[in-house]
Amino acid sequence: MDDAERRLWHFLADGRLQFQNITGFGTTATDTGHVVLRIDYATSQEQLEGIIKGTASHERLQVAIRPSLAVQMGMELVRVAALVAPLNTPPTSH
Repeated sequence: MDDAERRLWHFLADGRLQFQNITGFGTTATDTGHVVLRIDYATSQEQLEGIIKGTASHERLQVAIRPSLAVQMGMELVRVAALVAPLNTPPTSH
């Protein structure tokens, strides 16, 4: 990540990337032509553990996205995910 890219992100005091853990998501379309993305997330490790145990609830963000931007986001997620876990890795069954 170059300096210009780093300016777009939030970092912790020790230099690590700051992020929240997503615990769920959903999508829908509106009559205005937007894609709506719902992201459920935890703001702390304790909250995440409570969500997993079923003793805590998540935070929620809902955003409207232009369809063209939703497609770009999806493509970028797939691109970055393939760098972390190659697409040729067989899925695990639960």
